[in-house]
Amino acid sequence: INQVLLHQPDLQEKKIKKVLFTQPNYAWFEGRSWKMLPYGLGVLNACIKGQYNSDILDPGLNNMSENDVSEYLKREKPDVVCLSSVSTESLRHLRCLADLIKKNLPDCITVMGGALPTTVLTIAMKIQNIDFWIIGEGEDRFLQLLNELDKPNPDFSSIDGLAYYKEGTPQINPSNGYLKDLDAIPFPDYGGLNILEYGNKLLKYSLLVPRQFPYAI
Repeated sequence: INQVLLHQPDLQEKKIKKVLFTQPNYAWFEGRSWKMLPYGLGVLNACIKGQYNSDILDPGLNNMSENDVSEYLKREKPDVVCLSSVSTESLRHLRCLADLIKKNLPDCITVMGGALPTTVLTIAMKIQNIDFWIIGEGEDRFLQLLNELDKPNPDFSSIDGLAYYKEGTPQINPSNGYLKDLDAIPFPDYGGLNILEYGNKLLKYSLLVPRQFPYAI
């Protein structure tokens, strides 16, 4: 046990103290509600466990209002917020969520991943109050970004599949492809979420996975 503890990173020395993964409440703006386990956010959360303190907020689970989300952000004060969505139709919701984050936490670093920046990056990069966009799979890229942000003089040019602005000019690092070994991806860690709340009375659950369906190839 002592040997394992000796190899654990000193979280107290990190500039980034807390990371939050979240998505919009899709019922905002009279939209349809999506009540399903945030699998993608859970996987990303698992990928950084042990290296950064992190948690997941799903505003749609208990139908949180914009004010509810604002109060949560002010209370928890994450240093980095990674936001995503299950569909490109949630552009308005993502813009609203990004605005809420920066309004309540002006110094917070915001990162967007998921369907929107992967499929329509030019539109995603027009959303104000986002600092970085991840193109494609984020399991490795997001951790690389966090590690770079934690350095005194970060250099983002070596992270593939990353987009950002530098002195007002868009910087887009091309993606090097897809993960080769999907078995190496950890099981999702849903943090403080109560996954039982996602089931119906028969304890049946809806799950939307972010990769291709096996029989659609």
